[in-house]
Amino acid sequence: MSGKRILTVAQKAVSHIKKGDPLLAPLSFDEEVIFSEGELVQVVTPVGQFLGEAYLAKQNKGIGWIYSWEQGESFDYAFFLEQFKRAKSVRKSLLHSKSTDTFRLFNAEGDGIPGLTIDYYAGYAVFSWYSEGIYLYKEDIVSAFREVFPAVKGVYEKRRYHQDDEDASGFIYGEKAPSPHYVKENNVLFATYLDEGWMTGIFLDQRHVRLDLMSTYAPGKTVLNTFSYTGAFSVAAAMGGAAHTTSVDVANRSLEKTREQFEINGLSPEDHRIHVMDVFD
Repeated sequence: MSGKRILTVAQKAVSHIKKGDPLLAPLSFDEEVIFSEGELVQVVTPVGQFLGEAYLAKQNKGIGWIYSWEQGESFDYAFFLEQFKRAKSVRKSLLHSKSTDTFRLFNAEGDGIPGLTIDYYAGYAVFSWYSEGIYLYKEDIVSAFREVFPAVKGVYEKRRYHQDDEDASGFIYGEKAPSPHYVKENNVLFATYLDEGWMTGIFLDQRHVRLDLMSTYAPGKTVLNTFSYTGAFSVAAAMGGAAHTTSVDVANRSLEKTREQFEINGLSPEDHRIHVMDVFD
């Protein structure tokens, strides 16, 4: 026996878990689950059949994640090491790309560690922790990451389970990145700021969307970018041949940040419209 607590899920949750859905929610159980953040448990069906190894943590509407469908799998340095090795292998082409040096390096449950994403910014990495539970395993996770990605020059973190951004951003190890730190995605430059609160200047999980925008949808078109943040979609559209872009965001900083993104790509912000206003207005 592993010594872990055994949790029985509701019958209605069994089929979802067997199909590979790793998220555990309050409705996954017939009774309220009282737990400690980061607690490791085994999940079983109402008749006692093993379903998965999980850790418990509050994340949005969830209360835990199945991290392995192999009975007895540990959630430790060796486990994290294996997940990082696989992720590195999958992203081998990106790590050697000449047109892109910034991308999502590790994508939470998709890469085997629910609650953690790691973004790569041209030699630097940013860890995003989405629950207090996963953050408790930080030491082993960071150690395993350093073993697999020794070439990373410096690492930052975002603790996204905080209610506000005070102390949500921090530096973990290595050398600090310049500010701004210029990165390249599909030959488009972006100015990033790795240690300014939760945001860095670009959402890297939208890389494929920006590429489709550049290559397929934007050429010759006028583009409206709502909730535009730093104007990454607008710049991608303009670099792809859009006739004109309009960016709208309520944050005052969006004007300065969007102008910066155009300028570093040799584009004049004056040829585009940037509005600081509520999109719903």
